[in-house]
Amino acid sequence: MRRWFIVGIWLATLVRPAFAHHIIGGVMYYDDAGSDRRGNHRYVVHLLLYRGCEPVDNNHADLDPNVSFTIFDKDKGNALYGTVSVTLNRREFRSDQHVDPCIVNPPTPCYQIGHYDITISLPVNQNGYVVAYQRCCRNDLIVNAYLPWDGATYFVELPGQVTGVVGDNSPRFDREEAILICANSKFSYDYSARDPDGDSLSYTFATAYEGGSLNDVSPAVADPPPYRPLSYVAPYSAAFPMGSQVSIDPRTGIISGIAPPAGTYVICVRVNEYRKGKLIGYIFKDFHLDVTDCHRLVTASIPAAFNKCESFTIPFINNSTTGRSYLWDFGDGSTSTAYQPTHTYADTGTYLVKLKVDPGSACGDSATSIARVYPVLKPDFRFSGQCTSAPTLFTDQSISTSGAIDYWRWDFGTGDTSRLPNPKYQFSRGNTYSVILTVGNDKGCRNADTQQVLIYQAPPISLTPDTDLCYRDTIALPASTLTPGSFSWTPVYNLLNPNSSAPRSYARKDTTYYVRFTDPNGCWNVDSIRVRVRDSIRVQAAPDTTICTGDPVTLSAVSDGRYVFTWILPPGQTIAHQLDTTYVPSSSSPFVIHAQLQSCVAQDTMQVRLVNYPVHAPFQEFSICYGDAATLTAANGVYYAWNPSSSVDQPNQPRTLAHPTDTTLYVVSKIDTLGCPKPTFDSIQVDVIPPVKVFAGNDTLITLGESFMLHGTSNVPGTYTWSPPDGLSDVHIPDPIASGTRDITYTLKVSTPIGCYGIDSIHVRYLKGPDIYVPTAFTPNGDGHNDVLRPFPVGIVKLDYFRVYNRWGELVFETSQYLQGWNGYYRGKPADPGGYVWVVKGEDERGRTFLKKGVAVLIR
Repeated sequence: MRRWFIVGIWLATLVRPAFAHHIIGGVMYYDDAGSDRRGNHRYVVHLLLYRGCEPVDNNHADLDPNVSFTIFDKDKGNALYGTVSVTLNRREFRSDQHVDPCIVNPPTPCYQIGHYDITISLPVNQNGYVVAYQRCCRNDLIVNAYLPWDGATYFVELPGQVTGVVGDNSPRFDREEAILICANSKFSYDYSARDPDGDSLSYTFATAYEGGSLNDVSPAVADPPPYRPLSYVAPYSAAFPMGSQVSIDPRTGIISGIAPPAGTYVICVRVNEYRKGKLIGYIFKDFHLDVTDCHRLVTASIPAAFNKCESFTIPFINNSTTGRSYLWDFGDGSTSTAYQPTHTYADTGTYLVKLKVDPGSACGDSATSIARVYPVLKPDFRFSGQCTSAPTLFTDQSISTSGAIDYWRWDFGTGDTSRLPNPKYQFSRGNTYSVILTVGNDKGCRNADTQQVLIYQAPPISLTPDTDLCYRDTIALPASTLTPGSFSWTPVYNLLNPNSSAPRSYARKDTTYYVRFTDPNGCWNVDSIRVRVRDSIRVQAAPDTTICTGDPVTLSAVSDGRYVFTWILPPGQTIAHQLDTTYVPSSSSPFVIHAQLQSCVAQDTMQVRLVNYPVHAPFQEFSICYGDAATLTAANGVYYAWNPSSSVDQPNQPRTLAHPTDTTLYVVSKIDTLGCPKPTFDSIQVDVIPPVKVFAGNDTLITLGESFMLHGTSNVPGTYTWSPPDGLSDVHIPDPIASGTRDITYTLKVSTPIGCYGIDSIHVRYLKGPDIYVPTAFTPNGDGHNDVLRPFPVGIVKLDYFRVYNRWGELVFETSQYLQGWNGYYRGKPADPGGYVWVVKGEDERGRTFLKKGVAVLIR
């Protein structure tokens, strides 16, 4: 251990890392080391800094190798006495190696402790010294405090002759352990300390302190006391750093309760040291506790108490893990295995209720509660005064038949509360507030009643809108409100019962009446209504109109006021009671609009004339051959429009030609000039027979003297006719036999029943043999006609070869197969257009050889 003797101000230079949110807590304490030869007193000052176990990187710095302690003299108003550099002596690790095996995928809590220790020698004074260390920054994931980047201050007070006891050893936290705390679950954490001198200790939550900043993360000289307390985020505070459900036992230092939601929480525990009943010193430990979103396989959870005391029967609420086995013990010898049982007690009393979830299982859990059975406690209250200008009186009307009510808590819905039985509370603004009264009795019962309380700036009052009055009549002016009270109307000119909620006016000139309403608490409001006096009224109907028979007509009128209106169809049928309405008349009629204001009346008439639609023609349908024109005809109109119009010669004429290419529905709209402005629509469907496609067959060569079957086809059924009939077995069948003696062209006509037809022809050439014929030209374009250059042998029984040469004498094609030929390609590419030499050799039936040569032209 290094020893430093301070006789003046000694400044140390420290290394200052840029970031340090690796620091998760710290504590300072001291040990007495006696006096030195100069009469100064020596103390061993210890600083423990806590760091997470994350690897060192840009966001997680290591513990500083040296830190600076700053010493302040309390005799001189905390004046700077000096600083001292302290080296990191050792570090140790803490981790929770005993995590509950019933937690699903639990994390392993881990942190490091850095020990900085130094012996300092100080002159004995009256009030002692403060030794402080400051460092930025706190963990930026803290959820219960603002400005985590402001860092922390850790300090300890060394005793003087007046304050504390010179030679004392301070308490120290030596139960360092890492534990897993699960969000919204029960936990217990031993935060106790030990005192070497056996002094008494007590514990309390206290504020943590800020220190350091991003501009000076590790000050060489710390700020002097007093230090800035940490700012907490509501609902957290220094006294409740983990919320209202977590507390610390002042005698044992054990922190327990229901953990808050997941996050990092700054907690600070102060340990007060007492000797013979006198406070002689204290230390504090500032630490970041991590609360984790972990899940236990089985959790038992029930309310802390069932104490509403509404009856002998209690429905028990169960917030435990579902889908498990349950064993309830109601404390009166009765049990249940239901998830949320209802139990009826035989007598009043306080019962200990126990719940076991998965009893006997290694991961089972249990919970206890108190059931208070002292029926009946029925909370209730009344209130009076609902205006913001005066307090509202709340009166307790609760009933307790098994004990005396001794507890009241009023929550006025504004954040304010009261513990009086019958409080008065003045609301600051109008609104509807949920007011809750919680009452309790001397049996420990608690129950609550909630009521909606309407508070207004002024009592609400409702009047009818400004109104009209016929000059010889009277009219009621009703006012309504939600609360009792009195009414006063002014002026009283021609007004009956001016102090009622509904006086009657018989004004003879326009008058504005004012009503003042006052509730029993003196709150008041004023509103007004204007009465316009009419010596006559006017109403004017819309101009006469003509509509198509069967259509609705809009009946409309204008008036000079809000009266009672009635549309009437003579002689007396009521149509509607508003100025504008729609109606479907069955015949031409006058419609009367009648207006009435008390005994003042007026009326006007609107004539409606009905005209029939143009006469509708029945649907037509006929067929045409493809390519023919269709005649479209319409009647009974003046203006026409055919649609679609793109294939119509004259789309605005009643008679026109259409040229559809496929079946088309033509719709003609027609309008006449008789008065109905709407068109009638007629429809004509033209069915277009598809083109008759006829194929008589490919032109062919036949050996003279042989017969040949023609094969005609069509895409539609019809009548076949071949011409001329020369050499044909039958001219009216698709497949006649041809036995001609000369070259001839046959024409095939196929006709449908409605007269549509198609024509094609075939040329038959008769050849004498033996011989080999080769065409003089071919067109290899893939259209199926003359695409291949091939020899046609007649009377030839053997084909030795058929060869084709280009202009350079290159062999571009060769075959010995009957009816095989050249497709116009050479070496995988289209050959150039032009002349090509061919040579063919064959043998007839008598064994004679035929050799022929020629030129064929390739045309592209």
